Amino acid sequence: SVLKDRAGEKGCVFTQVDMSSLSALSCPEREENRGEYAENVFIYKAMEGIRISLPGTYQLENGALALEAASALSRKGIHIPESAMRKGLSNVSWPGRFQMLKKSPMVIVDGAHNRDAALRLRECVETCLNGRRLIFIMGVFGDKEYGLMTQIMAPLAERIYTVWLPDRGRSLNPEILAREAGKYCAGTQAVDSVETALDMALKDAGEQGAVLVFGSLSYLGQIMKETERRNRDDRQE
Repeated sequence: SVLKDRAGEKGCVFTQVDMSSLSALSCPEREENRGEYAENVFIYKAMEGIRISLPGTYQLENGALALEAASALSRKGIHIPESAMRKGLSNVSWPGRFQMLKKSPMVIVDGAHNRDAALRLRECVETCLNGRRLIFIMGVFGDKEYGLMTQIMAPLAERIYTVWLPDRGRSLNPEILAREAGKYCAGTQAVDSVETALDMALKDAGEQGAVLVFGSLSYLGQIMKETERRNRDDRQE
């Protein structure tokens, strides 16, 4: 409503995603090919069978928003054919957003660092990882809504490891984060390094579990590098 009012003040055309015209055709984790969820398929208005190469239920809304933006450009004379819209969504990449780095045990990273992102992440976990043993790794900046984040996410986990972020000056002390998360998950432990946390989480998860790393984009690069190193070691074995 704030954006709509502001657009009116500025004489801008206001377009909003029509949620009643958006519906999912599949959530890949529900399919027989469990764990292989590289895309979502959805319908938006007159377009059917739209494929977006991003997991996570909230990406359907992002996809619909992109379609509305492309349509708005077309109305302004910058024609974008439907085939280009479909190709763009099919090829899109968004590192660090419910991104699977490893299949077994599953390792997923997500840059959720506030209340709204945590709510959407919980929605993804409950939809796409239902029934899996969940091990979390968390690291957050001290000025973020970590109390609300742990309240939303921590009850889903069997174990949680909290870590320092690369910028320790801004990072919340993992001991403080562990105390907060421990209110909702008894198996919570502060760990001094990302590498140790990942080792412990992978061991806890087992082949059928999932390790979810979230809280801040700033340390996901470390997790990506460590996971890739372990993937290389596994291939060499």
